[in-house]
Amino acid sequence: MPVAQPSSCGPYNWSPSKSMDTLDPRFRRPLERLLSRMASSGLPFRVRGTRRTMDEQCYAKCRGWSQISDPSRGAHTAGFGADLSPADPRAKGTGLSPDGKTVTNTVAYTHYAALGSVIAAEFPELRWGGTFGSRGRIYGWDPGHVELRGYTRLLPDRGYWRCEGGRAVEITDTAEKAKAAVERAVDEGDARGGGVLFLVLGAAGLWFLTRKRTRR
Repeated sequence: MPVAQPSSCGPYNWSPSKSMDTLDPRFRRPLERLLSRMASSGLPFRVRGTRRTMDEQCYAKCRGWSQISDPSRGAHTAGFGADLSPADPRAKGTGLSPDGKTVTNTVAYTHYAALGSVIAAEFPELRWGGTFGSRGRIYGWDPGHVELRGYTRLLPDRGYWRCEGGRAVEITDTAEKAKAAVERAVDEGDARGGGVLFLVLGAAGLWFLTRKRTRR
């Protein structure tokens, strides 16, 4: 868990659940198998966080711990995501330098690299956070994160939300909703596959037309 610090993101109320019972069973079951698999390989992981409230998700985004634009669509807020960390106390941080190009902690690196390899080879239903922003890096910026691949297709329609500092605020303005639709299409590009470009262009057009209409 990050160390509490004074922040413009609001009061430090970071207490996400670590309970597996808060997770959707469609994600919990493969996650439990993954944890068992890593333990049997001699590289065990512990659960550092599971479900978050939308305000907790916004606090995480404000502090740079998450990049989800709409807190209602996050894997953690929906019960489809979990954060893991190596059980070995010698594993510190992500195991990489800030630019992601150099191994700084071989224990952490070995754990996270193995986690990514096992997910890729044996758990196609899961998505590893080590692929997030991995271009030019040994692995991406969130190697402890695991989520159900394509989970956004399973979410109910909860409208559109945005983060203001460490708080979640529902979007009610029509033009802002259209803009949020563009951001959502980008955020969920992995789940939507080849259709993401069409969705982005369509949402962008809706945003443009809505803005013209509201300016009259």
